[in-house]
Amino acid sequence: MPWLCRASSFLTRDWTPEFATYMDIHMPWELEEYSNVYARAMLEATGSEGDGKYTINSAIYAAVDAALYGGHNGGGSVPSLVCRMLKEMKTTRKFDDADMLTEFGKGWDQGERRVNLEIIKLIAPQSEVEVMEPRLHDDE
Repeated sequence: MPWLCRASSFLTRDWTPEFATYMDIHMPWELEEYSNVYARAMLEATGSEGDGKYTINSAIYAAVDAALYGGHNGGGSVPSLVCRMLKEMKTTRKFDDADMLTEFGKGWDQGERRVNLEIIKLIAPQSEVEVMEPRLHDDE
């Protein structure tokens, strides 16, 4: 992953192992809003086929790096990363993590194929980013 197009550390905090909404200054929705602004700026700067297409998912890439190698986010674990990714995907977020992992362990081929497709979509570079401007106040 081209680290030059990596989002700033504070924008990737919701993917770090120690992130807790009650202890962090930014809520996950704020991080998403500001990440989108940053990613759009990187896409404009690099063009849709430049390295900016990796920016929106750079928090996920950093979390994978942390889980596998200790990475920039101070470590992590593969099981917690897998559970986080399952919660991020539309088709799996309604399932209990432990139940899904148990079924995968039993050889749930249909579920595994579906999750593999969803992971590919989740981590794919994006040449377009949803317009989501940060809201300064909740009453706007």
